[in-house]
Amino acid sequence: MKRIVKYLIGTKNEGVVYSYGGASKIDVFSDADWANSENRRSQSGYILYFSDGPIIWSSKQQKCVADSTMESEFYALALAVKELLWLKKFINELNIDIDTPTIYEDNQSCITFCQTQQSIRAKHIDIKYHFVKDYLQKNYFNLKYCPSERMVADVLTKPLGPIKFQSLVKQTFYHSGGVLE
Repeated sequence: MKRIVKYLIGTKNEGVVYSYGGASKIDVFSDADWANSENRRSQSGYILYFSDGPIIWSSKQQKCVADSTMESEFYALALAVKELLWLKKFINELNIDIDTPTIYEDNQSCITFCQTQQSIRAKHIDIKYHFVKDYLQKNYFNLKYCPSERMVADVLTKPLGPIKFQSLVKQTFYHSGGVLE
């Protein structure tokens, strides 16, 4: 209870900012914390922004145990892509034109895995997650590297020190499309 009250006091001046009139675009930040629990299941987290404001976010423990950091990041990415596909469909039904969404990932092995043919070392990854590669090849989204110090989804996946936490929270609430360009 003390932690909740402390958090509420510490964030009373924070809020979500939405812009109007700018480009309609979707940015997604996906992250995972590999095997950092008693049962060694990784924590997945993602944040979806529409027109520079966060509209969807999630943090949940993965259902399977990942053998590597890349694998846990890939599973987290799969969750983010599923949410992105739903959001794109919803926005299309509203007849809103959007640019090709961009997903930011801080694990370069995961990015390489998604952009190349399956490695024999990763053959054990369940086929149900490979739809990510299929949608990437069909240009449903762009996949870009995001340095760890800019990965706003970290606030959803791992314990952070107060300085890094405050920095990422500010980026989360006041995201600007040009922050990573």
